[in-house]
Amino acid sequence: MGPLRNAHILNRIVGSEQYRTEERTTFQSFGRLPQARPVPCLDGAPGAVGKGDDIRFTTECQGRRFEFRHVAVNRDLPVLHDWLSQPRAAAWHLVGASQQAVATEYRRMAEDPSETAWLVHENGHPLALVETYDPACSPLAEVFPVRDGDAGLHLFLAPTSEPVSGTTGAVMAAALDLLWADPAVQRVLVEPDVHNHAVRAVNRKAGFRELADVVLPDKTACLSVLERPLASQNSWRDVGGANTTRWEPAEQRPAVLDSSI
Repeated sequence: MGPLRNAHILNRIVGSEQYRTEERTTFQSFGRLPQARPVPCLDGAPGAVGKGDDIRFTTECQGRRFEFRHVAVNRDLPVLHDWLSQPRAAAWHLVGASQQAVATEYRRMAEDPSETAWLVHENGHPLALVETYDPACSPLAEVFPVRDGDAGLHLFLAPTSEPVSGTTGAVMAAALDLLWADPAVQRVLVEPDVHNHAVRAVNRKAGFRELADVVLPDKTACLSVLERPLASQNSWRDVGGANTTRWEPAEQRPAVLDSSI
């Protein structure tokens, strides 16, 4: 489907609205066109063992070792329900949900090739939930020029009575290792609520650039992007401080779009 992401398709109605044709359009579009293949694809990647739904990915960040496993609803439902039904998980829209409701959502995700849920383990214990997704199949595609090589990221850190300093940054770095393990991934997109300043700070520290506030169906989000680093760089591990280069949202953007973001 990647080659369809060009001016010939963009000149037509994509989804519910017609969008302007971009100056440089190859593999880039508005509208929900899936990428050439789901990302990340970790078959044969360094740090990955197994294939398909049985794949596991291991990485070390900040002296800690993390293992990513695909969520298996029958196995992981008690953990997911315990985490996501609590008020601190309000952004996941499952506060107060029953186990059945949580199971339904993650079974839906397991059947959708554009989304993958991962449980992150440390020393054999679940520590965090990560969701990776194809932004071209999400509401982001209606407000931002998504292109092949883009991957979306959601991160939830489990509640604990004994927090360890630096855990959020270490898990974020590990999640980016997961995505960069697929050479096809060229950019990572995140879209926290504009009022979630704590998460925005974590994203900026990892090197994300805040581009614009965009209106999504369930929130006004701070759309942020991290480009794939050079082989000699580990920017997602050690970059700190704010980076706030801005990008104009759809209703303010000129007719010719900048595809270099």
